[in-house]
Amino acid sequence: MSTQVTAGILEEDGFVTFHRLRKWAAEHSLQDFEGSYPAHALMLGLSDELRNSGAGGRSSEAGMLTLNQSSLDYLKYVAKVGFLTKRPGLPFPRIISLGRTTSNDVVIDVRSVSKLHGHFETRDGDWSFSDNDSTSGSWLNGTRLEPKRGYPLKSGDTLRFGPDMEAVFLTPAALYARTRTA
Repeated sequence: MSTQVTAGILEEDGFVTFHRLRKWAAEHSLQDFEGSYPAHALMLGLSDELRNSGAGGRSSEAGMLTLNQSSLDYLKYVAKVGFLTKRPGLPFPRIISLGRTTSNDVVIDVRSVSKLHGHFETRDGDWSFSDNDSTSGSWLNGTRLEPKRGYPLKSGDTLRFGPDMEAVFLTPAALYARTRTA
């Protein structure tokens, strides 16, 4: 898979904030957007459980929220978009690995994501996700996934990696549409 993102707004970690992507898209047509961002994407956020618990923080008597380092690790991915592309030099061209370590194509460095949590695969334009028997598990639209089994994906599906990280799987056109309506 040789799909690469060409617009120069990606951050060093391979993600872009949704706000920055939205600003870029406002100045470009869908055709320009798909030319610069031809890859499917994950729009990241916190799971309901983590959001409802105050992102792992504690409230003080003064009403201040105290965040621990773990909470901050999760928050750095909120409202970020990552593209499903191969990193140069990694094997298996149709497979996009996702995990906590830098040896993956998509790196989400939080404790609920395993070192090699799972992978995306594309065949003839169809996408699937497979959990790699991760410690914390994966969910697709609220249903826990059986490890080592590919589950078909469609644009708008919600994936959860462990109890805390959530992502919406989007085609380039669907991502562009979200930048126009958000």
